[in-house]
Amino acid sequence: MPPYIQAYQPKASLDDASTRELFGAVWVRLKRVVPGIFAYSLLVGAFLYLWFGGGRIWGLELPENPNDQDTLAQFIEWFSVFYTLVLTFIIGQGWRRFQKINSEIDRESDALILLLRTSEMCQGANHNLREELVRTVVLYVEKLKLKRERDERIDSVTHELMKQIHVCIRNLIQNEKKKHKNARIPDCVKGQLLQYYAEAYDARGDRFDTINQQLPRLVWPCLIFVSVIWLWGFVWLKVESSQLKSYMSIGIIGVVSFLYFVAKNLISLDAFKPNFLP
Repeated sequence: MPPYIQAYQPKASLDDASTRELFGAVWVRLKRVVPGIFAYSLLVGAFLYLWFGGGRIWGLELPENPNDQDTLAQFIEWFSVFYTLVLTFIIGQGWRRFQKINSEIDRESDALILLLRTSEMCQGANHNLREELVRTVVLYVEKLKLKRERDERIDSVTHELMKQIHVCIRNLIQNEKKKHKNARIPDCVKGQLLQYYAEAYDARGDRFDTINQQLPRLVWPCLIFVSVIWLWGFVWLKVESSQLKSYMSIGIIGVVSFLYFVAKNLISLDAFKPNFLP
């Protein structure tokens, strides 16, 4: 590997981040955490409220008739099927999106790595131009690692860096040394440079398109609603054993919270952190 590639060590990208960027990162994290805390609190609070006092406050009593208990058990059974289908759809969509974005990240990273390796064969090019190409590619990767959310300002930065990579490739090809015939860049190497750049650019566009394909906003309120309805059935189920009641309470809340956590994080953009180069 040429020394100009080995000598360049990427620096921590937060060192040169402005105060506005730091406050923006904190605000983005708060926007991501607060809805999750509210959803968990709503689930647990609704269950505890209905279990300990909701029925009495609304003037409702637990069904004593055995037939009502049988009907309630059937409701829990059939509604559990619907609840499972809803969660399966959400988690399936999130997992499909997760796999697709990871595949596009791999495509982009492979193209960039091959672009750098191909630049090593440009012995007839100017040394400074080759070094500029390597620095621009590594800087582009650093900016991608900084992306925690879909921020338009950061997207504009990476877009400009991608354009700068194209400019570096163009300068590398046009400013080759022509004093000696053996020092010229082969045409096949020029074509490979442009081909790998085009592949990285296409993968980047496909990744942004996939990120923009989010589930409707009403999915999460519907998930909370069906979770509360599902919990309601267990609240009305007459259980004599206090120990069994405790196990059911902990188990149901744990299952609902865990499934919601999995579904939310599969859709979250935080799961897609590019990690291209060693």
